[in-house]
Amino acid sequence: MAIVFAPLKILDEVASDIYASTKKALAVTKDALVRNLEIGFSSYLNKRYERYSKVHTLLSPNEPVNIEDIYVNPKLTHKGGVLLGEHSIDFILERRVLVTQAIAGHGKSMFVRELFCRLCKLNYGVIPVFLELRDVDFSSTDVVGAAFDELSGKSSGAQALFARPAFDALVKSGKVLFLLDGFDEVTTAERKSALAKIDQITRDFPAARVVVTSRPTDIFNGWNLATIIKIKDYDLHQIIELIERSPIKSDIKDVFRAKVESEYIRTHIRFLANPLLCNMMILTFMRGGDIPQQKHIFYRKAFDTLYRHHDDMKFLYKRDYHSDLQEDVFVRLWRSFCYFSYSERKFSFEIDSLKKFITRAAEYLSISVDIKATAEDFIESLCIIVKDGDQYSFLHRSFQEYGAATFLCTERVGNLYSILSRLNDNFTDEVLDLAFLINQELIEQEYTLPRLDEIMKSYNLRRGAKGRISLFYGAIALEENIDGTEKIFFTLGTTGGGSVSNAHFLSFVFRCYKYTYDSKISSRLLSWMRKIRGSAKVKKQQRFELAFKDASPDLIEGSPIKDLVAAYYKTFENARAEIIERKRHQSQMLEIQP
Repeated sequence: MAIVFAPLKILDEVASDIYASTKKALAVTKDALVRNLEIGFSSYLNKRYERYSKVHTLLSPNEPVNIEDIYVNPKLTHKGGVLLGEHSIDFILERRVLVTQAIAGHGKSMFVRELFCRLCKLNYGVIPVFLELRDVDFSSTDVVGAAFDELSGKSSGAQALFARPAFDALVKSGKVLFLLDGFDEVTTAERKSALAKIDQITRDFPAARVVVTSRPTDIFNGWNLATIIKIKDYDLHQIIELIERSPIKSDIKDVFRAKVESEYIRTHIRFLANPLLCNMMILTFMRGGDIPQQKHIFYRKAFDTLYRHHDDMKFLYKRDYHSDLQEDVFVRLWRSFCYFSYSERKFSFEIDSLKKFITRAAEYLSISVDIKATAEDFIESLCIIVKDGDQYSFLHRSFQEYGAATFLCTERVGNLYSILSRLNDNFTDEVLDLAFLINQELIEQEYTLPRLDEIMKSYNLRRGAKGRISLFYGAIALEENIDGTEKIFFTLGTTGGGSVSNAHFLSFVFRCYKYTYDSKISSRLLSWMRKIRGSAKVKKQQRFELAFKDASPDLIEGSPIKDLVAAYYKTFENARAEIIERKRHQSQMLEIQP
Protein backbone atom coordinates (compact mmCIF):
# COMPACT_ATOMS: atom_id res chain seq x y z
CA MET A 1 0.00 0.00 0.00
CA ALA A 2 1.36 3.41 -0.97
CA ILE A 3 2.39 5.72 1.85
CA VAL A 4 0.78 9.15 2.04
CA PHE A 5 3.63 11.29 3.27
CA ALA A 6 2.26 13.58 5.96
CA PRO A 7 5.01 16.24 5.73
CA LEU A 8 3.90 17.23 2.22
CA LYS A 9 0.97 19.10 3.76
CA ILE A 10 3.47 21.44 5.36
CA LEU A 11 4.46 22.80 1.95
CA ASP A 12 0.97 24.29 1.50
CA GLU A 13 1.24 25.98 4.89
CA VAL A 14 4.46 27.82 4.04
CA ALA A 15 3.97 28.24 0.28
CA SER A 16 3.18 31.96 0.46
CA ASP A 17 6.25 32.77 2.57
CA ILE A 18 8.53 30.71 0.33
CA TYR A 19 7.16 32.33 -2.81
CA ALA A 20 7.41 35.84 -1.37
CA SER A 21 11.07 35.37 -0.48
CA THR A 22 12.07 33.75 -3.78
CA LYS A 23 9.87 35.24 -6.52
CA LYS A 24 12.51 37.82 -7.46
CA ALA A 25 15.15 35.13 -7.87
CA LEU A 26 12.93 32.52 -9.52
CA ALA A 27 10.93 33.05 -12.70
CA VAL A 28 8.09 30.76 -11.67
CA THR A 29 4.51 31.13 -10.45
CA LYS A 30 3.51 30.28 -6.92
CA ASP A 31 1.47 27.28 -8.05
CA ALA A 32 4.34 25.98 -10.14
CA LEU A 33 6.78 26.44 -7.24
CA VAL A 34 4.55 24.51 -4.82
CA ARG A 35 3.89 21.80 -7.39
CA ASN A 36 7.60 21.34 -8.05
CA LEU A 37 8.40 21.27 -4.33
CA GLU A 38 5.71 18.66 -3.73
CA ILE A 39 6.93 16.49 -6.60
CA GLY A 40 10.54 16.81 -5.51
CA PHE A 41 9.88 16.09 -1.84
CA SER A 42 7.44 13.29 -2.64
CA SER A 43 10.08 11.57 -4.76
CA TYR A 44 12.75 12.10 -2.10
CA LEU A 45 10.59 10.88 0.80
CA ASN A 46 9.41 7.88 -1.17
CA LYS A 47 12.96 6.76 -2.02
CA ARG A 48 14.29 7.41 1.44
CA TYR A 49 11.36 5.76 3.18
CA GLU A 50 11.78 2.69 1.01
CA ARG A 51 15.45 2.61 1.96
CA TYR A 52 15.24 3.34 5.68
CA SER A 53 12.03 1.48 6.56
CA LYS A 54 13.78 -1.84 5.87
CA VAL A 55 17.03 -3.08 7.37
CA HIS A 56 19.33 -6.07 7.17
CA THR A 57 20.12 -7.65 10.52
CA LEU A 58 22.30 -10.46 11.80
CA LEU A 59 19.19 -12.64 12.05
CA SER A 60 18.00 -11.74 8.57
CA PRO A 61 21.11 -11.03 6.51
CA ASN A 62 19.65 -11.94 3.12
CA GLU A 63 16.18 -10.42 3.35
CA PRO A 64 15.58 -6.94 4.78
CA VAL A 65 12.91 -6.69 7.47
CA ASN A 66 10.57 -3.81 8.26
CA ILE A 67 12.11 -1.61 10.90
CA GLU A 68 8.78 -1.18 12.70
CA ASP A 69 8.54 -4.98 13.12
CA ILE A 70 11.83 -5.32 15.00
CA TYR A 71 12.37 -1.88 16.55
CA VAL A 72 12.43 -1.66 20.34
CA ASN A 73 12.06 1.86 21.70
CA PRO A 74 15.19 2.82 23.63
CA LYS A 75 15.43 4.67 26.91
CA LEU A 76 17.30 7.93 26.56
CA THR A 77 19.16 9.79 29.28
CA HIS A 78 19.56 13.54 29.50
CA LYS A 79 21.40 15.15 32.42
CA GLY A 80 20.60 12.22 34.70
CA GLY A 81 16.91 11.98 33.70
CA VAL A 82 15.38 9.21 31.59
CA LEU A 83 13.18 9.62 28.53
CA LEU A 84 11.21 6.78 27.01
CA GLY A 85 11.87 6.43 23.29
CA GLU A 86 8.21 6.31 22.26
CA HIS A 87 7.53 9.56 24.13
CA SER A 88 10.69 11.39 23.08
CA ILE A 89 9.39 13.02 19.89
CA ASP A 90 8.23 16.23 21.59
CA PHE A 91 11.54 16.49 23.45
CA ILE A 92 13.42 16.09 20.17
CA LEU A 93 11.38 18.65 18.27
CA GLU A 94 11.74 21.24 21.04
CA ARG A 95 15.54 21.26 20.65
CA ARG A 96 17.43 23.24 18.04
CA VAL A 97 20.30 20.77 18.13
CA LEU A 98 20.06 17.27 19.57
CA VAL A 99 23.09 14.98 19.71
CA THR A 100 22.23 11.32 20.31
CA GLN A 101 25.19 9.31 21.55
CA ALA A 102 25.68 5.60 22.18
CA ILE A 103 28.45 3.04 22.04
CA ALA A 104 28.71 0.50 19.21
CA GLY A 105 25.67 -1.73 18.80
CA HIS A 106 23.19 0.35 20.79
CA GLY A 107 21.12 1.31 17.76
CA LYS A 108 21.98 4.93 16.96
CA SER A 109 21.25 4.48 13.27
CA MET A 110 18.13 2.44 14.01
CA PHE A 111 16.97 5.27 16.27
CA VAL A 112 17.33 7.97 13.63
CA ARG A 113 15.96 5.77 10.82
CA GLU A 114 12.88 4.93 12.83
CA LEU A 115 12.49 8.64 13.63
CA PHE A 116 12.67 9.48 9.92
CA CYS A 117 10.00 6.88 9.09
CA ARG A 118 7.74 8.10 11.88
CA LEU A 119 8.03 11.70 10.71
CA CYS A 120 7.14 10.57 7.18
CA LYS A 121 3.93 8.86 8.29
CA LEU A 122 2.66 11.38 10.85
CA ASN A 123 2.56 15.15 10.60
CA TYR A 124 4.66 16.59 13.41
CA GLY A 125 5.06 19.92 11.66
CA VAL A 126 8.48 19.22 10.17
CA ILE A 127 9.88 17.69 6.99
CA PRO A 128 12.69 15.22 7.75
CA VAL A 129 15.85 15.38 5.64
CA PHE A 130 18.22 12.46 6.21
CA LEU A 131 21.96 12.53 5.51
CA GLU A 132 24.61 9.91 6.23
CA LEU A 133 27.54 12.10 7.20
CA ARG A 134 30.14 9.69 5.89
CA ASP A 135 28.84 10.47 2.37
CA VAL A 136 29.20 14.26 2.70
CA ASP A 137 32.32 15.81 1.19
CA PHE A 138 32.88 18.58 3.74
CA SER A 139 35.80 19.95 1.76
CA SER A 140 33.53 21.02 -1.09
CA THR A 141 30.05 21.56 0.34
CA ASP A 142 28.07 22.37 3.45
CA VAL A 143 25.27 20.34 5.03
CA VAL A 144 22.43 22.34 3.51
CA GLY A 145 24.07 22.10 0.11
CA ALA A 146 24.48 18.33 0.44
CA ALA A 147 20.85 18.03 1.55
CA PHE A 148 19.66 20.09 -1.42
CA ASP A 149 21.63 17.87 -3.81
CA GLU A 150 19.89 14.82 -2.34
CA LEU A 151 16.44 16.38 -2.42
CA SER A 152 16.65 17.89 -5.87
CA GLY A 153 18.14 14.79 -7.43
CA LYS A 154 21.33 16.62 -8.35
CA SER A 155 23.49 14.03 -6.57
CA SER A 156 22.16 11.34 -8.94
CA GLY A 157 22.49 13.50 -12.04
CA ALA A 158 18.78 14.25 -12.37
CA GLN A 159 17.35 17.60 -13.38
CA ALA A 160 16.43 19.63 -10.29
CA LEU A 161 12.70 20.32 -9.92
CA PHE A 162 13.26 23.37 -7.73
CA ALA A 163 16.13 25.77 -7.17
CA ARG A 164 18.34 26.21 -4.11
CA PRO A 165 16.69 29.52 -3.04
CA ALA A 166 13.37 27.71 -2.63
CA PHE A 167 14.95 25.08 -0.41
CA ASP A 168 16.81 27.72 1.62
CA ALA A 169 13.53 29.54 2.19
CA LEU A 170 11.93 26.32 3.41
CA VAL A 171 14.81 25.69 5.82
CA LYS A 172 14.56 29.30 6.99
CA SER A 173 10.87 28.75 7.82
CA GLY A 174 11.84 26.21 10.49
CA LYS A 175 9.93 23.40 8.85
CA VAL A 176 12.97 21.23 8.08
CA LEU A 177 14.52 18.79 10.54
CA PHE A 178 17.99 17.61 9.52
CA LEU A 179 18.72 14.04 10.60
CA LEU A 180 22.51 13.60 10.39
CA ASP A 181 23.60 10.05 11.04
CA GLY A 182 27.06 8.79 11.93
CA PHE A 183 29.23 11.74 12.95
CA ASP A 184 31.76 9.21 14.29
CA GLU A 185 32.13 7.84 10.75
CA VAL A 186 33.54 11.15 9.55
CA THR A 187 37.33 10.89 9.39
CA THR A 188 39.13 12.27 12.43
CA ALA A 189 40.88 14.90 10.31
CA GLU A 190 37.54 16.22 9.01
CA ARG A 191 35.52 16.22 12.24
CA LYS A 192 36.20 19.80 13.32
CA SER A 193 35.32 21.05 9.85
CA ALA A 194 32.22 18.85 9.81
CA LEU A 195 31.07 20.15 13.20
CA ALA A 196 31.65 23.74 12.08
CA LYS A 197 29.50 23.17 9.01
CA ILE A 198 26.74 21.53 11.04
CA ASP A 199 26.84 24.47 13.43
CA GLN A 200 26.68 26.77 10.39
CA ILE A 201 23.10 25.57 9.83
CA THR A 202 22.06 27.07 13.15
CA ARG A 203 23.77 30.37 12.33
CA ASP A 204 22.49 30.70 8.77
CA PHE A 205 19.03 29.33 9.58
CA PRO A 206 18.19 30.04 13.25
CA ALA A 207 14.80 28.29 13.01
CA ALA A 208 16.21 25.04 11.60
CA ARG A 209 16.51 21.98 13.80
CA VAL A 210 19.22 19.32 13.74
CA VAL A 211 19.60 15.80 15.12
CA VAL A 212 23.08 14.24 15.04
CA THR A 213 23.98 10.66 15.97
CA SER A 214 27.45 9.61 17.06
CA ARG A 215 29.43 7.35 19.27
CA PRO A 216 30.45 9.25 22.43
CA THR A 217 33.02 11.96 21.78
CA ASP A 218 34.11 15.08 23.63
CA ILE A 219 33.95 17.20 20.50
CA PHE A 220 30.32 18.13 21.24
CA ASN A 221 30.96 19.29 24.81
CA GLY A 222 31.79 22.84 23.79
CA TRP A 223 28.77 23.18 21.48
CA ASN A 224 26.51 25.39 23.56
CA LEU A 225 23.43 24.90 21.38
CA ALA A 226 23.59 21.11 21.60
CA THR A 227 21.43 19.04 23.91
CA ILE A 228 23.21 15.71 24.39
CA ILE A 229 21.23 12.55 25.08
CA LYS A 230 22.49 8.99 25.41
CA ILE A 231 20.89 5.66 24.64
CA LYS A 232 20.77 3.49 27.76
CA ASP A 233 21.56 -0.19 28.02
CA TYR A 234 18.51 -2.40 27.52
CA ASP A 235 16.74 -3.63 30.64
CA LEU A 236 15.13 -7.07 30.94
CA HIS A 237 11.80 -5.86 29.54
CA GLN A 238 13.49 -4.45 26.42
CA ILE A 239 15.65 -7.57 26.01
CA ILE A 240 12.55 -9.79 26.04
CA GLU A 241 10.80 -7.49 23.56
CA LEU A 242 13.84 -7.64 21.27
CA ILE A 243 13.73 -11.44 21.37
CA GLU A 244 9.99 -11.48 20.69
CA ARG A 245 10.40 -9.16 17.70
CA SER A 246 13.34 -11.12 16.23
CA PRO A 247 12.73 -12.64 12.76
CA ILE A 248 13.34 -16.22 13.92
CA LYS A 249 11.17 -19.26 14.61
CA SER A 250 8.85 -19.13 17.61
CA ASP A 251 10.26 -22.28 19.21
CA ILE A 252 13.77 -20.79 19.15
CA LYS A 253 12.45 -17.58 20.72
CA ASP A 254 10.80 -19.56 23.50
CA VAL A 255 13.92 -21.56 24.34
CA PHE A 256 16.26 -18.57 24.19
CA ARG A 257 13.92 -16.36 26.23
CA ALA A 258 13.71 -19.03 28.95
CA LYS A 259 17.51 -19.31 28.95
CA VAL A 260 17.81 -15.52 29.32
CA GLU A 261 15.37 -15.34 32.21
CA SER A 262 16.85 -18.32 34.06
CA GLU A 263 20.59 -17.86 33.46
CA TYR A 264 21.90 -15.35 30.93
CA ILE A 265 20.39 -12.30 32.63
CA ARG A 266 22.88 -12.97 35.45
CA THR A 267 25.89 -14.25 33.53
CA HIS A 268 25.73 -12.29 30.25
CA ILE A 269 23.95 -9.03 31.02
CA ARG A 270 26.80 -7.03 29.36
CA PHE A 271 25.97 -8.63 26.02
CA LEU A 272 22.18 -8.80 26.39
CA ALA A 273 21.96 -5.09 27.24
CA ASN A 274 23.45 -4.23 23.83
CA PRO A 275 21.00 -4.93 20.94
CA LEU A 276 23.71 -5.93 18.47
CA LEU A 277 25.43 -8.27 20.92
CA CYS A 278 22.07 -9.68 21.99
CA ASN A 279 21.35 -10.60 18.37
CA MET A 280 24.81 -12.14 18.13
CA MET A 281 23.98 -14.20 21.21
CA ILE A 282 20.80 -15.45 19.54
CA LEU A 283 22.72 -16.32 16.38
CA THR A 284 25.38 -18.23 18.31
CA PHE A 285 22.74 -19.93 20.47
CA MET A 286 20.88 -21.12 17.36
CA ARG A 287 24.01 -22.92 16.25
CA GLY A 288 24.08 -24.77 19.54
CA GLY A 289 27.21 -23.03 20.80
CA ASP A 290 28.06 -21.90 24.31
CA ILE A 291 27.99 -18.15 24.86
CA PRO A 292 31.45 -17.02 26.03
CA GLN A 293 31.76 -14.14 28.46
CA GLN A 294 34.90 -12.57 26.95
CA LYS A 295 34.07 -10.20 24.12
CA HIS A 296 36.84 -11.22 21.69
CA ILE A 297 35.89 -14.91 21.99
CA PHE A 298 32.26 -13.93 21.57
CA TYR A 299 33.03 -12.08 18.33
CA ARG A 300 35.10 -15.03 17.11
CA LYS A 301 32.21 -17.42 17.67
CA ALA A 302 29.74 -15.02 16.04
CA PHE A 303 31.98 -14.73 12.98
CA ASP A 304 32.35 -18.50 12.87
CA THR A 305 28.57 -18.78 12.97
CA LEU A 306 28.24 -16.37 10.06
CA TYR A 307 30.92 -18.19 8.08
CA ARG A 308 29.38 -21.63 8.37
CA HIS A 309 25.69 -21.17 8.92
CA HIS A 310 22.77 -18.81 8.81
CA ASP A 311 19.06 -18.82 9.54
CA ASP A 312 16.74 -18.13 6.65
CA MET A 313 13.57 -18.93 8.58
CA LYS A 314 14.42 -22.58 7.80
CA PHE A 315 17.02 -22.95 10.55
CA LEU A 316 20.59 -23.79 9.50
CA TYR A 317 22.26 -24.91 6.29
CA LYS A 318 25.73 -25.12 4.80
CA ARG A 319 26.41 -22.79 1.91
CA ASP A 320 28.86 -22.63 -0.96
CA TYR A 321 31.47 -19.90 -1.42
CA HIS A 322 32.16 -18.28 -4.79
CA SER A 323 35.88 -17.69 -4.23
CA ASP A 324 36.63 -21.36 -3.48
CA LEU A 325 39.29 -20.34 -0.94
CA GLN A 326 40.34 -22.57 1.93
CA GLU A 327 38.80 -21.42 5.19
CA ASP A 328 42.06 -20.25 6.77
CA VAL A 329 42.96 -18.23 3.65
CA PHE A 330 39.47 -16.73 3.42
CA VAL A 331 39.53 -15.69 7.08
CA ARG A 332 42.99 -14.09 6.71
CA LEU A 333 41.79 -12.24 3.62
CA TRP A 334 38.72 -11.00 5.48
CA ARG A 335 40.82 -9.76 8.41
CA SER A 336 43.23 -8.02 6.06
CA PHE A 337 40.31 -6.37 4.25
CA CYS A 338 38.96 -5.16 7.61
CA TYR A 339 42.30 -3.68 8.60
CA PHE A 340 43.03 -1.81 5.38
CA SER A 341 39.50 -0.39 5.16
CA TYR A 342 39.46 0.54 8.86
CA SER A 343 42.88 2.20 8.67
CA GLU A 344 41.41 4.60 6.09
CA ARG A 345 38.20 4.92 8.13
CA LYS A 346 36.15 3.48 5.28
CA PHE A 347 32.93 2.01 6.65
CA SER A 348 30.95 1.94 3.41
CA PHE A 349 32.00 1.54 -0.20
CA GLU A 350 30.96 1.74 -3.78
CA ILE A 351 31.65 -1.55 -5.52
CA ASP A 352 34.95 -0.38 -7.04
CA SER A 353 36.19 0.77 -3.63
CA LEU A 354 35.15 -2.54 -2.08
CA LYS A 355 37.15 -4.41 -4.72
CA LYS A 356 40.11 -2.06 -4.22
CA PHE A 357 40.41 -3.00 -0.55
CA ILE A 358 40.05 -6.71 -1.36
CA THR A 359 42.85 -6.31 -3.90
CA ARG A 360 45.07 -4.56 -1.35
CA ALA A 361 44.35 -7.25 1.24
CA ALA A 362 45.27 -10.00 -1.22
CA GLU A 363 48.45 -8.20 -2.24
CA TYR A 364 49.52 -7.84 1.39
CA LEU A 365 49.05 -11.58 1.94
CA SER A 366 50.74 -12.40 -1.40
CA ILE A 367 47.83 -14.54 -2.53
CA SER A 368 45.96 -14.68 -5.81
CA VAL A 369 42.18 -14.42 -5.55
CA ASP A 370 39.18 -13.78 -7.75
CA ILE A 371 38.31 -10.25 -6.61
CA LYS A 372 34.74 -10.31 -7.95
CA ALA A 373 34.03 -13.72 -6.42
CA THR A 374 35.49 -12.66 -3.07
CA ALA A 375 33.29 -9.55 -3.04
CA GLU A 376 30.29 -11.77 -3.73
CA ASP A 377 31.28 -13.98 -0.80
CA PHE A 378 31.51 -11.03 1.57
CA ILE A 379 28.04 -9.92 0.45
CA GLU A 380 26.12 -13.11 -0.32
CA SER A 381 27.86 -15.96 1.50
CA LEU A 382 29.29 -14.42 4.64
CA CYS A 383 26.49 -11.82 4.68
CA ILE A 384 28.67 -9.42 6.63
CA ILE A 385 28.75 -6.74 3.91
CA VAL A 386 25.28 -5.52 2.97
CA LYS A 387 24.13 -3.68 -0.12
CA ASP A 388 22.16 -0.48 0.38
CA GLY A 389 21.39 1.19 -2.93
CA ASP A 390 24.75 1.72 -4.65
CA GLN A 391 26.62 1.52 -1.35
CA TYR A 392 28.04 -1.48 0.48
CA SER A 393 28.66 -1.35 4.20
CA PHE A 394 29.50 -3.60 7.13
CA LEU A 395 26.55 -5.31 8.75
CA HIS A 396 27.93 -3.53 11.79
CA ARG A 397 31.20 -1.69 12.31
CA SER A 398 32.01 -3.94 15.28
CA PHE A 399 32.86 -6.75 12.86
CA GLN A 400 35.28 -4.50 11.01
CA GLU A 401 36.95 -3.52 14.28
CA TYR A 402 37.22 -7.15 15.41
CA GLY A 403 38.66 -8.18 12.04
CA ALA A 404 41.21 -5.34 12.12
CA ALA A 405 42.24 -6.19 15.69
CA THR A 406 42.70 -9.86 14.85
CA PHE A 407 44.76 -8.93 11.77
CA LEU A 408 47.14 -6.84 13.88
CA CYS A 409 47.59 -9.69 16.36
CA THR A 410 48.15 -12.50 13.87
CA GLU A 411 49.93 -11.12 10.80
CA ARG A 412 53.37 -10.21 12.22
CA VAL A 413 52.93 -6.52 11.53
CA GLY A 414 56.38 -4.92 11.70
CA ASN A 415 55.48 -1.37 12.71
CA LEU A 416 52.79 -2.16 15.27
CA TYR A 417 53.70 0.74 17.58
CA SER A 418 53.17 3.44 14.96
CA ILE A 419 50.02 1.73 13.64
CA LEU A 420 48.35 1.48 17.05
CA SER A 421 49.43 5.01 17.96
CA ARG A 422 47.67 6.25 14.84
CA LEU A 423 44.57 4.07 15.26
CA ASN A 424 44.05 4.89 18.95
CA ASP A 425 42.53 8.27 18.14
CA ASN A 426 39.15 8.06 19.89
CA PHE A 427 37.53 6.69 23.00
CA THR A 428 34.86 4.52 21.40
CA ASP A 429 36.38 2.31 18.70
CA GLU A 430 37.39 -1.06 20.10
CA VAL A 431 40.29 -2.12 17.88
CA LEU A 432 42.98 -1.55 20.51
CA ASP A 433 40.91 -3.04 23.35
CA LEU A 434 40.08 -6.14 21.28
CA ALA A 435 43.70 -6.53 20.22
CA PHE A 436 44.70 -6.37 23.90
CA LEU A 437 42.23 -9.16 24.73
CA ILE A 438 43.33 -11.28 21.76
CA ASN A 439 47.08 -11.03 22.42
CA GLN A 440 47.88 -9.09 25.56
CA GLU A 441 51.58 -10.03 25.55
CA LEU A 442 52.09 -8.75 21.99
CA ILE A 443 50.29 -5.46 22.61
CA GLU A 444 52.19 -4.87 25.84
CA GLN A 445 55.57 -5.61 24.28
CA GLU A 446 55.07 -3.68 21.04
CA TYR A 447 52.85 -0.81 22.16
CA THR A 448 51.89 -0.42 25.81
CA LEU A 449 55.36 -0.60 27.35
CA PRO A 450 57.12 1.79 24.92
CA ARG A 451 54.12 4.14 25.08
CA LEU A 452 54.29 4.15 28.88
CA ASP A 453 58.00 4.97 28.78
CA GLU A 454 57.36 7.78 26.32
CA ILE A 455 54.50 9.40 28.23
CA MET A 456 56.21 9.06 31.62
CA LYS A 457 59.28 10.77 30.20
CA SER A 458 57.12 13.63 28.88
CA TYR A 459 55.44 13.90 32.28
CA ASN A 460 58.76 14.21 34.11
CA LEU A 461 60.01 16.85 31.69
CA ARG A 462 57.06 19.08 32.58
CA ARG A 463 57.06 21.10 35.75
CA GLY A 464 53.96 21.80 37.77
CA ALA A 465 50.37 20.57 37.66
CA LYS A 466 49.41 22.94 34.83
CA GLY A 467 52.01 21.55 32.46
CA ARG A 468 51.22 17.97 33.42
CA ILE A 469 47.44 18.15 33.10
CA SER A 470 47.92 19.89 29.73
CA LEU A 471 49.74 16.75 28.64
CA PHE A 472 46.29 15.12 28.55
CA TYR A 473 43.51 17.72 28.41
CA GLY A 474 42.76 21.24 27.29
CA ALA A 475 40.17 22.26 29.88
CA ILE A 476 37.97 21.20 32.77
CA ALA A 477 34.21 21.90 32.72
CA LEU A 478 31.36 21.99 35.22
CA GLU A 479 27.78 21.31 34.13
CA GLU A 480 24.42 20.89 35.84
CA ASN A 481 22.38 17.69 35.46
CA ILE A 482 18.63 17.74 34.97
CA ASP A 483 18.06 16.78 38.63
CA GLY A 484 20.10 19.74 39.85
CA THR A 485 23.26 17.78 40.67
CA GLU A 486 26.48 18.74 38.94
CA LYS A 487 29.25 16.91 37.14
CA ILE A 488 32.78 17.74 36.07
CA PHE A 489 34.58 16.48 33.00
CA PHE A 490 37.70 17.21 31.01
CA THR A 491 37.76 18.32 27.39
CA LEU A 492 40.44 17.51 24.86
CA GLY A 493 43.10 19.93 23.72
CA THR A 494 44.25 20.56 20.16
CA THR A 495 45.07 17.57 17.99
CA GLY A 496 48.53 18.82 17.04
CA GLY A 497 49.76 19.19 20.62
CA GLY A 498 49.78 15.47 21.41
CA SER A 499 47.38 15.79 24.35
CA VAL A 500 44.57 14.07 22.43
CA SER A 501 46.56 10.88 21.81
CA ASN A 502 47.82 10.98 25.42
CA ALA A 503 44.26 11.21 26.71
CA HIS A 504 43.24 8.24 24.58
CA PHE A 505 46.17 6.21 25.90
CA LEU A 506 45.36 7.17 29.49
CA SER A 507 41.80 5.93 28.95
CA PHE A 508 43.11 2.69 27.44
CA VAL A 509 45.32 2.02 30.48
CA PHE A 510 42.46 2.59 32.92
CA ARG A 511 40.14 0.33 30.89
CA CYS A 512 42.51 -2.57 30.32
CA TYR A 513 44.31 -2.67 33.66
CA LYS A 514 41.25 -1.88 35.78
CA TYR A 515 43.01 0.78 37.80
CA THR A 516 41.15 3.50 39.70
CA TYR A 517 42.17 6.50 41.76
CA ASP A 518 40.81 7.90 45.01
CA SER A 519 37.19 9.00 44.45
CA LYS A 520 37.76 11.81 46.94
CA ILE A 521 39.81 13.59 44.27
CA SER A 522 36.69 13.88 42.10
CA SER A 523 34.68 15.29 45.00
CA ARG A 524 37.40 17.84 45.73
CA LEU A 525 37.58 18.80 42.05
CA LEU A 526 33.83 19.43 42.01
CA SER A 527 34.05 21.69 45.08
CA TRP A 528 37.04 23.53 43.62
CA MET A 529 35.28 24.15 40.30
CA ARG A 530 32.21 25.49 42.09
CA LYS A 531 34.44 27.94 43.92
CA ILE A 532 36.16 29.05 40.68
CA ARG A 533 32.78 29.46 39.01
CA GLY A 534 31.58 31.62 41.87
CA SER A 535 34.66 33.83 41.58
CA ALA A 536 33.93 34.21 37.85
CA LYS A 537 30.31 35.16 38.70
CA VAL A 538 28.87 32.51 36.39
CA LYS A 539 25.36 31.26 37.19
CA LYS A 540 24.95 27.68 38.32
CA GLN A 541 22.66 26.83 35.39
CA GLN A 542 25.33 27.78 32.87
CA ARG A 543 28.07 25.46 31.72
CA PHE A 544 31.39 26.70 33.10
CA GLU A 545 34.74 25.80 31.54
CA LEU A 546 38.28 26.59 32.63
CA ALA A 547 40.88 26.37 29.85
CA PHE A 548 44.26 25.37 31.24
CA LYS A 549 46.18 27.61 28.83
CA ASP A 550 44.39 30.62 30.33
CA ALA A 551 44.77 29.56 33.98
CA SER A 552 47.67 30.72 36.15
CA PRO A 553 50.16 28.03 37.21
CA ASP A 554 49.54 28.88 40.88
CA LEU A 555 45.79 28.32 40.51
CA ILE A 556 46.28 24.82 39.09
CA GLU A 557 49.16 23.97 41.47
CA GLY A 558 46.98 24.71 44.49
CA SER A 559 44.06 22.65 43.19
CA PRO A 560 43.09 18.94 43.36
CA ILE A 561 44.39 18.67 39.78
CA LYS A 562 47.88 18.30 41.28
CA ASP A 563 46.76 15.12 43.07
CA LEU A 564 44.93 13.92 39.98
CA VAL A 565 47.96 14.06 37.68
CA ALA A 566 50.02 12.39 40.39
CA ALA A 567 47.43 9.59 40.41
CA TYR A 568 47.75 9.33 36.63
CA TYR A 569 51.51 8.92 36.92
CA LYS A 570 51.11 6.32 39.68
CA THR A 571 48.76 4.40 37.39
CA PHE A 572 51.40 4.39 34.65
CA GLU A 573 54.04 3.22 37.12
CA ASN A 574 51.81 0.38 38.33
CA ALA A 575 50.97 -0.74 34.80
CA ARG A 576 54.62 -0.69 33.79
CA ALA A 577 55.67 -2.63 36.88
CA GLU A 578 52.94 -5.22 36.29
CA ILE A 579 54.06 -5.78 32.68
CA ILE A 580 57.76 -6.06 33.56
CA GLU A 581 57.10 -8.43 36.47
CA ARG A 582 54.94 -10.66 34.27
CA LYS A 583 57.66 -10.77 31.60
CA ARG A 584 60.31 -11.57 34.22
CA HIS A 585 58.21 -14.38 35.65
CA GLN A 586 57.52 -15.83 32.19
CA SER A 587 61.22 -15.69 31.30
CA GLN A 588 62.12 -17.57 34.48
CA MET A 589 59.58 -20.26 33.73
CA LEU A 590 61.11 -20.78 30.28
CA GLU A 591 64.66 -21.18 31.58
CA ILE A 592 66.07 -24.67 31.11
CA GLN A 593 66.96 -26.12 34.48
CA PRO A 594 70.25 -28.10 34.69
